[in-house]
Amino acid sequence: MLSITNHKSYRNQNQQRNYKEYFSHNRILEKSRFKYRPIFNNHMKSILVTGITGSGKSAVCDELKKRGYRAYDIEIMEGLFNLVDNKTGEIVNDYDNENLEWVKRHDWACNRKKLQGIVRKNAKGTAFYCGTAGNLDELLFLFDKIFLLKVSSNILRKRLSTRKSNDYGRTSEVQDWIIEWKDWWENHMIENGAIVIDADRGIKEVTIDILERSKDSE
Repeated sequence: MLSITNHKSYRNQNQQRNYKEYFSHNRILEKSRFKYRPIFNNHMKSILVTGITGSGKSAVCDELKKRGYRAYDIEIMEGLFNLVDNKTGEIVNDYDNENLEWVKRHDWACNRKKLQGIVRKNAKGTAFYCGTAGNLDELLFLFDKIFLLKVSSNILRKRLSTRKSNDYGRTSEVQDWIIEWKDWWENHMIENGAIVIDADRGIKEVTIDILERSKDSE
């Protein structure tokens, strides 16, 4: 799994459970199930806004909230994510975002059952879920529509170098590694139905674009 998240904090630091309890590899959905459809009832519309670290997911979430929409920054929701050692499958409680080898070995994984429960509680109207996860492919079936914030490499470097919300991707070494797989991951999302949003633009313009393209989900 790719280290594609940019969490501002990590939760459940004392919870020493094996990652495999939550995310068995046999749960990974086949490609045919990635296509998006309502899973609970005809009135619920769940929309995912995703992208690599630095693409503007949290900023879009904040802007949606300002405009009166139900929007959730899933990466900072209590108890939803665990930091996992990809080699051992164990949950870890510390991180070193300046160490490239450490970053490659670890990933933030979302608890699918918990996220499904959150989506279930928002069973009427439209709700936006902003974020990403190392096991994102397992979660795609929860959403009726998916928007991909696609950002150019130059803009991405600038954002990662200057943002103050967290230090993930701050070093040039980690930035180089992120850019190595950026196009592959974005194309993977597009192949599975994600709608591309030009995220080089300002947050207000990006948010308006998302809202306009969400109208057929109302």
